[in-house]
Amino acid sequence: MTNILLSLLLLLATATAQAQTPAPDRFNEADMYDCYLSQNKQLWKEYVNTADWQQMSNSERQRLLNYEYGYIAYAISCKEKNVERMLNNYLRHLAEMEGQMPESTRLTYLAAAFSYTISVNKITILSNGPKTFSYSEKAVQTDPDNPYALTLRGSIFFYCPKTFGGDKSKALDFVQRAENRFRQTGDTVNNWNYRSAQMIIAQCYEKTGDKEAAIRKCREILQEEPRFSYIRDCYLPELLGEKPHDDTNPQNMGASFVSSFE
Repeated sequence: MTNILLSLLLLLATATAQAQTPAPDRFNEADMYDCYLSQNKQLWKEYVNTADWQQMSNSERQRLLNYEYGYIAYAISCKEKNVERMLNNYLRHLAEMEGQMPESTRLTYLAAAFSYTISVNKITILSNGPKTFSYSEKAVQTDPDNPYALTLRGSIFFYCPKTFGGDKSKALDFVQRAENRFRQTGDTVNNWNYRSAQMIIAQCYEKTGDKEAAIRKCREILQEEPRFSYIRDCYLPELLGEKPHDDTNPQNMGASFVSSFE
């Protein structure tokens, strides 16, 4: 079966809050966001691999979870050697944060974790496949206005094969709701999750047969954020029937995914 991407993604409404124990300056939100736009993984990798969980405040832990969520997806796609260690840390962190963060977001991250586990070990699909779907559904039920939960739910409907419940129209509805909530709450500045949701909206338009709407959405995104390299250099040129300017892949930095169901 096909690989099922998450678009991740989704993120905590509090993920950009100031931490009592702030990350080093080189891991500031603006630079981390720039890495997403340029598809450069190195800064995220350094942050995930060097962060000291035990010394972090609650808000900084929530911030780290978001970057673990995004980077582990990338690491799996690139078959990094230490991905199992990162995934185990991620699962441990999620367990420790029960009752310490918005539950809807934690459930969303858990849904992603179960899908990542499938990618690492395909024989777990029978147990972890249903968990991916049920936890993402529960996340939306817990907070129907959580844009991160809405983005993940939409991503699952988008990337899942139709025979297993995929539905591009449902996906479009969820990610449009997510985009609206990001905007309503003002959670759009230096937020890679917001850009990821917008990217999936364009892809939904294309896959439901409205290429012109997909083109308009890409241009809208670039008007807001002209540095978004995947949209600018790859996806929009493809929609226009042009040769992509580079080989940027949407699986690279920050567009979190549901992992492979094979």
